[in-house]
Amino acid sequence: MKIQYLLVFTFTVYYWTVDSSFCTLLTTCEGENLQSCVTQAESILQNTNMTFPDDNTTLQVVCSMWDDMTSCMQNYTKRCLTYKENQEFHQYFQEPMRSMKTVCFDQESTK
Repeated sequence: MKIQYLLVFTFTVYYWTVDSSFCTLLTTCEGENLQSCVTQAESILQNTNMTFPDDNTTLQVVCSMWDDMTSCMQNYTKRCLTYKENQEFHQYFQEPMRSMKTVCFDQESTK
């Protein structure tokens, strides 16, 4: 039994260090996963320079953070919400997600 536990632990740590996206497969639908997504959003909203980026460097940072946050939220909703809850989430957040994609895509296409 201890050997099996050790093998699972070693496998988990190995993949955690090799591919952090694998960790999301190992997590449950508890609040800490959602909280990590919210924390990413708070860092954008609490910094006025990030809320209204006025140069390309800041915009790139915001776009990267936004992409990470939306990926986190989408991963959470796919794994943890019912079909109906998932639909409601996307109904409310589809437009902000689309707007940020437009801003970030336009920013990348003007490089």
